[in-house]
Amino acid sequence: MEIIDIAASILSHAARRVDISAQNLANMTVPGYKARKSFAGVLSLAEGANISAASKRQAATFIDFAPGKTENTGNPFDLAIFGSGFFIVRSPDGQFYTRNGQFRRDGDGHLVTATGLLLQSATGDLVVGSNAAILSDGTVLDDGEPVARVNIVDFADPQSLQSVGPDVFAAPDAFSQEAADPQIRQGMLEAANVSAADEMVSIMATLRSAESGQRIAQTYDDLMARAITTFGQL
Repeated sequence: MEIIDIAASILSHAARRVDISAQNLANMTVPGYKARKSFAGVLSLAEGANISAASKRQAATFIDFAPGKTENTGNPFDLAIFGSGFFIVRSPDGQFYTRNGQFRRDGDGHLVTATGLLLQSATGDLVVGSNAAILSDGTVLDDGEPVARVNIVDFADPQSLQSVGPDVFAAPDAFSQEAADPQIRQGMLEAANVSAADEMVSIMATLRSAESGQRIAQTYDDLMARAITTFGQL
């Protein structure tokens, strides 16, 4: 690889990592949001790291599905999943998956997301009464009687999910399965798993990396200028 290609690669990765951190910071208040990360960042591509140039060029982005902290909101229609799993939500465009349990009850009794996606039960759109109770296994009680169950599914490989929004995923090529022993907490929300401090550290490290790329490019320009001057004098 030529020197200028190395510099371009460093600057390209730096720009991508800043974009990822900016996206994470912009969505850190979205319940259930999962941080986007670059493999380059995870592998700590610092000076002297024992990683091949090819590996650095192939650095990609993945979604960190680690759980976020849970917060007690007191809203009976806020739901948090403890452990792995996803809520199923539906729109006219199809079925999607989310960890964002911030729901509201619409005029027809459906639990819907802020964008109008309908929460799914084991048998279809979930309809609840205004005083419904939701047990830890997802069972919905209306006047003390079970009327439905919130459907929680999981995926063997969550990285196969495709992001279609900050907190919503599609699974065109992934097979879902019923989550093993799902645990739901009513009146709670899972916060985004983003650390502002970590993202700022990442941005500072990325800026230093970009500066090194700029120095390499400047060195290349200087060498080319000297070479042209030298050949011009022959």
